[in-house]
Amino acid sequence: MTPSQSRFRELDALSRRRALTENESIEMERCIREIDRRKPKTVKPDWTPSKDARLIELRSRGETFPRIGAALGTTERAVAGRVSRLRAMGVRV
Repeated sequence: MTPSQSRFRELDALSRRRALTENESIEMERCIREIDRRKPKTVKPDWTPSKDARLIELRSRGETFPRIGAALGTTERAVAGRVSRLRAMGVRV
Protein backbone atom coordinates (compact mmCIF):
# COMPACT_ATOMS: atom_id res chain seq x y z
CA MET A 1 0.00 0.00 0.00
CA THR A 2 1.38 3.40 -0.97
CA PRO A 3 1.62 6.29 1.49
CA SER A 4 -1.19 8.06 -0.42
CA GLN A 5 -3.46 5.04 -0.04
CA SER A 6 -2.69 4.79 3.68
CA ARG A 7 -3.34 8.47 4.25
CA PHE A 8 -6.52 8.31 2.19
CA ARG A 9 -7.80 5.46 4.37
CA GLU A 10 -6.99 7.43 7.53
CA LEU A 11 -8.80 10.51 6.25
CA ASP A 12 -11.73 8.42 5.00
CA ALA A 13 -12.12 6.79 8.42
CA LEU A 14 -11.85 10.19 10.09
CA SER A 15 -14.51 11.64 7.76
CA ARG A 16 -16.93 8.99 8.96
CA ARG A 17 -16.54 10.24 12.55
CA ARG A 18 -16.52 13.98 11.95
CA ALA A 19 -16.37 16.60 9.25
CA LEU A 20 -12.92 17.07 7.77
CA THR A 21 -11.14 20.39 8.09
CA GLU A 22 -10.42 22.32 4.93
CA ASN A 23 -6.77 21.20 4.98
CA GLU A 24 -7.80 17.57 5.51
CA SER A 25 -10.22 17.80 2.58
CA ILE A 26 -7.51 19.25 0.36
CA GLU A 27 -5.11 16.51 1.45
CA MET A 28 -7.75 13.84 0.75
CA GLU A 29 -8.28 15.23 -2.76
CA ARG A 30 -4.50 15.20 -3.31
CA CYS A 31 -4.39 11.54 -2.22
CA ILE A 32 -7.20 10.67 -4.62
CA ARG A 33 -5.40 12.36 -7.52
CA GLU A 34 -2.16 10.52 -6.64
CA ILE A 35 -3.95 7.17 -6.42
CA ASP A 36 -5.71 7.77 -9.76
CA ARG A 37 -2.44 8.82 -11.40
CA ARG A 38 -0.82 5.51 -10.40
CA LYS A 39 -3.64 3.32 -11.74
CA PRO A 40 -2.71 1.40 -14.86
CA LYS A 41 -4.36 2.75 -17.97
CA THR A 42 -7.14 0.64 -19.46
CA VAL A 43 -6.32 -0.69 -22.90
CA LYS A 44 -9.18 -0.83 -25.36
CA PRO A 45 -9.40 -3.98 -27.46
CA ASP A 46 -8.16 -3.67 -31.01
CA TRP A 47 -11.01 -4.37 -33.38
CA THR A 48 -9.29 -5.59 -36.50
CA PRO A 49 -11.11 -6.52 -39.71
CA SER A 50 -10.46 -10.21 -38.92
CA LYS A 51 -11.94 -9.84 -35.41
CA ASP A 52 -14.95 -8.04 -36.89
CA ALA A 53 -15.40 -10.87 -39.40
CA ARG A 54 -15.18 -13.47 -36.63
CA LEU A 55 -17.69 -11.51 -34.53
CA ILE A 56 -20.12 -11.34 -37.47
CA GLU A 57 -19.65 -15.06 -38.16
CA LEU A 58 -20.28 -16.05 -34.54
CA ARG A 59 -23.26 -13.71 -34.25
CA SER A 60 -24.80 -15.13 -37.45
CA ARG A 61 -24.55 -18.59 -35.86
CA GLY A 62 -26.59 -17.28 -32.92
CA GLU A 63 -23.78 -17.13 -30.38
CA THR A 64 -24.34 -14.91 -27.35
CA PHE A 65 -22.23 -11.86 -26.51
CA PRO A 66 -20.53 -13.61 -23.55
CA ARG A 67 -19.51 -16.56 -25.75
CA ILE A 68 -18.33 -14.27 -28.54
CA GLY A 69 -16.32 -12.27 -26.02
CA ALA A 70 -14.68 -15.43 -24.70
CA ALA A 71 -13.84 -16.55 -28.24
CA LEU A 72 -12.33 -13.17 -29.10
CA GLY A 73 -10.58 -12.63 -25.78
CA THR A 74 -12.65 -9.62 -24.76
CA THR A 75 -15.70 -8.81 -22.64
CA GLU A 76 -19.40 -9.12 -23.27
CA ARG A 77 -19.75 -5.34 -23.03
CA ALA A 78 -16.98 -4.78 -25.59
CA VAL A 79 -18.73 -7.13 -28.00
CA ALA A 80 -22.10 -5.45 -27.46
CA GLY A 81 -20.52 -2.04 -28.05
CA ARG A 82 -18.79 -3.21 -31.21
CA VAL A 83 -22.01 -4.74 -32.56
CA SER A 84 -23.76 -1.44 -31.92
CA ARG A 85 -21.02 0.52 -33.71
CA LEU A 86 -20.99 -1.90 -36.65
CA ARG A 87 -24.78 -1.59 -37.00
CA ALA A 88 -24.44 2.21 -36.94
CA MET A 89 -21.98 1.87 -39.85
CA GLY A 90 -24.57 -0.13 -41.78
CA VAL A 91 -23.04 -3.58 -41.25
CA ARG A 92 -25.60 -6.35 -40.81
CA VAL A 93 -24.75 -8.08 -37.55
